[in-house]
Amino acid sequence: MAPTFGIVFLLIAFLGSCYAEDEQVRIPLDMKRRLQDPTNAFYNWDTSSTSPCHWNGITCNNARLVTAINLDNTGLIGPIPSSLCGLSALKAIQLGENSLYGSIADVFWKNCSQLEILNLTTSSLVGSLLDFFVLGSLQVLELANNNFSGKFPLYVTKLSNLHSLDLNDNPLDPNIIPEEIYSMKELNVLWLSDLSLFGIISPSIGNLTELVDLQLSHNYLNGSIPKEIKRLSKIHELDLWHNCLAGEIPSGLTELVPQKLESLSNFSAMEISENHLTGPLPPDTCKSEKLAFYLALQNSFTGGIPESYGNCSTLVRFRVNNNSLSGMVPLGIWGLPHVHVFALSDNKFEGEISREIKNA
Repeated sequence: MAPTFGIVFLLIAFLGSCYAEDEQVRIPLDMKRRLQDPTNAFYNWDTSSTSPCHWNGITCNNARLVTAINLDNTGLIGPIPSSLCGLSALKAIQLGENSLYGSIADVFWKNCSQLEILNLTTSSLVGSLLDFFVLGSLQVLELANNNFSGKFPLYVTKLSNLHSLDLNDNPLDPNIIPEEIYSMKELNVLWLSDLSLFGIISPSIGNLTELVDLQLSHNYLNGSIPKEIKRLSKIHELDLWHNCLAGEIPSGLTELVPQKLESLSNFSAMEISENHLTGPLPPDTCKSEKLAFYLALQNSFTGGIPESYGNCSTLVRFRVNNNSLSGMVPLGIWGLPHVHVFALSDNKFEGEISREIKNA
């Protein structure tokens, strides 16, 4: 009986292997059938193939199991196939900037327990962000520019491996920034713009010392910018525009942006427009020698443009219009070599436009 048992065992193992391999082909082909493909992204997804590992946008491991689907910005149209998470080794779904629609609740997300990257940005997906709570291995969650609604998904604060969170531009219920967000100390990217957030930016923002990119624009945040923000020593993009922030640029932000930029060698953008900020412009904002975007329009800043701004040769966009700035515009400002957006209007400046502008 022993030889017979051995043969049966080998047959079962063989059939199991064939079934797993068949799933690796069947599920992507189901995706192909369900989605419109106007740009021919599925050009080599051949129904006669025995393996999908050479198909456009598919990545496999050594066992020929699909680990990633990357078809960002390929014009795909339709709902996310509910069977997608049947790919047992799937670690990345990148379908951003397409025309996906329908409810995310139709996808069996619980079967995607190994998923590390999920990018579904810029589509017309609907549903509650709470549907993703089963994805405990996520490192990157990008869901911006959709129609997700309901409560802020507090479960994201429990994702210990998450380092990039992008929920921008979704019609969530109005809410304060949850205090739990400030405990996500591994975050490199935090994008929470246009989410109907209100209230203050907590001093606990200083806990997020790994942040490189912080976007909180187009909300209803009020109060002052907390001085604890100076602890974000790795930041290179700071976007707080179109809120209700008030007061002077605090000493904490001044230390972060102008005076400690020797330690922030990658700092490239500061966007604080459309608030109620007052006081002078910080004098040493260009210390990083990499600052490309300086946008402080529509506030109530006073005083002059610091002379040091004339040395900011890396600037591409410089907008301080609609403030209460005054005095002479520094000569160096007119000739900044890379500026292509330059806005000084609706202030109280004196003098003439310098001939240096021909060098801009």
